This record gives sequence, structure tokens and C-alpha cells, in this order.
Amino acid sequence: MGRPPRFSAEAILDAALDVLPDGGLDALTIGRIAGRLGAPTGSIYHRFPSKSVLIAHLWLRTVLRFQEGFLDALDHPDVDEAVGRVVRHMLTWSRECPGEGRLVAEHWNRQGDEDWPEELAVRMSTVDGRVAAALADHCERRYGAATPDRLYAARFALMHLPYAAVHVHLLEGTPQPPVLEHITTEASLHALAAAG
Repeated sequence: MGRPPRFSAEAILDAALDVLPDGGLDALTIGRIAGRLGAPTGSIYHRFPSKSVLIAHLWLRTVLRFQEGFLDALDHPDVDEAVGRVVRHMLTWSRECPGEGRLVAEHWNRQGDEDWPEELAVRMSTVDGRVAAALADHCERRYGAATPDRLYAARFALMHLPYAAVHVHLLEGTPQPPVLEHITTEASLHALAAAG
């Protein structure tokens, strides 16, 4: 029986997250990850054959972790309270998870540019389906029907506006101003009301 691996996939992904806040995706090299972990580069390549595959795994893990809180917040029975909880989750998560936040901020528009393994692409489509279903449920509860315009408004108000609020702070490493949660929540509520 072989000996257990010294550096797990999770430990490697955690080390990659430690590197991200300092220089972003451009600074995320296998050598820097190995250095942070104290591992030979071969150990990294044994688990992840390329940087793009490592980023794909890191992206999927990050999205799944973020979505746990997002989906829980969105499920609140009071639809307006759900909006505040979604915004609070986005702001809190981006403060408490700077590595993951930096990954999302830099990689958001690069999705699909990478040559990801097919099984990860399939898993990602499943993940996106959970969010689509939750947004449709929110529209049903808020408006009585999930029309295309209302679904667009929900995605805009509950995903794009809160992300836009934290994006610059994630990239620049600057603190969020105290007023950010209030103005983002109000903007999201107004966007949803406009679609009613």
C-alpha cells in the first residue's frame, strides 16, 4: 500500500488562495504556490496538471462556498429582508475571504477562456442551475411570476449590483466604506421594484 499524499488537493488550493491577494492571477504561479506550501512543484503538478486546471478547481470550490451563504440568504421568507441578507453576505464574504474575492474579481469575465476539464464544466453548469432556480423562486415570491424581465432584474439586483459594490475594493485591497451595505441594499431594492 502506498503512502498517503503529503500535500492534499485542498492544501494546494488553500496555498493558492494565500498567494492571490498579493498579486492576483498573474502572480499565481505553480512555483509560488509550491513555495507557500513548502512543497516541490512536482507535488502540485501531480494533483493539477496545469495552472488553468488548478484555477478551475479553485474557481469551482470558491463559487460553491460563496453560494452556500448566498442561497441561504436569498431563501429568507421576507423577500425584502432576503435582499439585505444577500448584500450583507456579498460584502462580508469579500472582506473575510480576500483570496477568494480576488479570484472572483479577476476571473469573473475570463470564464470560458480557460481550457477546463469537461467534468468541471459539467459541475459548473449544475452550480449555475441552483442559482437560476433560486432567482426564479425569489421572483415567484416577490412578483407572483418569473418573467424574463423580472428574472433579469433579480440577477442584476441580487448578483451584479452587490458584486459591483465590492469589485473595486477586492482589486485594490481597499476597505469598504461603512455606507456601502446601505446604499447597495437600497439600489438593489429599487431595481427590483422597477421590474414590478
